[in-house]
Amino acid sequence: MIHQALWKDHFIVIDIETTGLKPDRDEIIEIAAMKMDCYGEIHTFQSLVRPTFNIPPFITQLTGIDDSMVKDAPPIQEVLRLFYHFIEREPVIGHNVQFDVRFLQYSLKKYLDIDWRPFTIDTLYLSRKLLPQLHHHQLHQVADYLSISSIHHHRALADVNMTLEIYLHFKNTYKNAP
Repeated sequence: MIHQALWKDHFIVIDIETTGLKPDRDEIIEIAAMKMDCYGEIHTFQSLVRPTFNIPPFITQLTGIDDSMVKDAPPIQEVLRLFYHFIEREPVIGHNVQFDVRFLQYSLKKYLDIDWRPFTIDTLYLSRKLLPQLHHHQLHQVADYLSISSIHHHRALADVNMTLEIYLHFKNTYKNAP
């Protein structure tokens, strides 16, 4: 059973792309978020981020983001300031959300001295609970299963959109379930 506190009417869906897996060694190269307000309106935030070192070829192959795309992007401090203002104190939703939150927490503390501790909802957790018939619960696999477009997977805004649609599907389907 899914706790009713996970079904929110206003929230932020986030996704980031990074140069690797470790917040203290790797860097954020893209941040995206969609805010669903209490009126059901969606507001969008998206920015590439200029890293301090070249993007590894594997990450470029995975995300499609290369050094030429980020060479004129703003630095992380500037993007984080705008991002933090955008998200306010809303609940945060993501697919494997703790990965994104760990990177953002590390960066917000390091660059802006902000101690961010959001209430999080993980659509990976929800998909494992609500779709036990799936063998794998990667974002694009859950989206495909639910007939949600997974075009441009591994770009932050496309992943945010998929996550939003997955969350809304789960909410609409299971919110009033016993």
